[in-house]
Formats: sequence, structure tokens, C-alpha cells
Amino acid sequence: MKDINMKRIFGVRQVGFFTTTMTVENNGFVYKGKPYGWNDVIAIKRSDDMTDNFGRFPSTTILLSDGCIIRLPTTLEEKNTKNKSNFFECYGKTEAYKYLISLFEDKHKHNKIGYLKYLYSSNQIAASRMLIIVGLCFNILPLLVLFGFGAKFKSSMLFPMCFGFVLTLIGIYMVVKRWRDESFVIKELSKSKNEVQHALRP
Repeated sequence: MKDINMKRIFGVRQVGFFTTTMTVENNGFVYKGKPYGWNDVIAIKRSDDMTDNFGRFPSTTILLSDGCIIRLPTTLEEKNTKNKSNFFECYGKTEAYKYLISLFEDKHKHNKIGYLKYLYSSNQIAASRMLIIVGLCFNILPLLVLFGFGAKFKSSMLFPMCFGFVLTLIGIYMVVKRWRDESFVIKELSKSKNEVQHALRP
């Protein structure tokens, strides 16, 4: 069992500025200002192997008892330490990330596998957003050529517009599916919590 002797702050560094993700203490951790115990961890889904590195955003997704979902990137840092992440570490794992994930897995022994299929990685979220953005670009470009530069319409312009439309639809579908799945998880956890509270009533 890992021992935490002091408060440790973990986060990410963006444009040179450190942004706190969570604070780890002896009896649990604090995320977005809310304290959690280790027994509040419901499921842990790792998406940080070699294939995930090609997606640019390898991470680990953690589901908490109140339905809150934490996504920890492999570029995670610990505040006030000499180990800093860099561009090339998006294809590896920082020592802070390895330590924190190991700690969560050590404290959380019983992973509820049934919830794992409803958890989405940072790569999956980024992919859905990218599909929407690229799809819109394919749709806007022909319109820009037509109305911005006064070009004549050609049937060949339909291909990029149709392709962009398909990409946008796929991206929107992925966003909606994630929203529905995460809403389902929150509903199920709330239902389980209410059942436990009802069972404990005298």
C-alpha cells in the first residue's frame, strides 16, 4: 500500500502556467474543490498504451460515485517538482502520471467493469470534435469559393460538401452518444445511492 505523507498537487502545464487538476491527501483527494474518499472511485479505464499514443491525447478516465468523470493526461505534472513535461512526453508517461495512476489502482481494488464501456477517453472526445471541425471546413470551403470569389458552381464541388457533411454527422453522433452514455451512468449511480439510503433507513 502506497503511503502519502503530505498533500500533493497534480495538474497540467499549458503555455508555461500550471493548472491544478487534483490534490491528493492521506484519506483521499480533492477534485474541483470537492473532497472524495478512495471508496468514491467506481471505475478506472486506462487509455494510455502504444496505440493510444497515436491519438495524441493518451489518458486515464476515472468514474466517481457522484457521476463525476476525471480524465488524467499522461503529461500530468506534480506542482513544485523538477520533473516537467515536454512535447515529446505526449508519447510517453510522466513520473507524476505513473505515480498517480498507480496510487488510484492500488487504493481501488474492485473495478466495476460494467461501467467501463460508458467511459470515453480524451482521444475519443478529441476525435469527435476534430470530425466536426474538419467536416465543417469541407462544407464551408466550396461556399467560400462560390460566394467569396465568385466562381461558377461545378458538380465536383458536391463531393467535398457531401464528405464534410458525413464527417460532421459522425462527429455529432459521437458527441450525442457520449452525452447519453454519461447521463445513463449518472442516473444509475444516483439510483444505486438512493437504494442504499433506503435500505439503511430504520
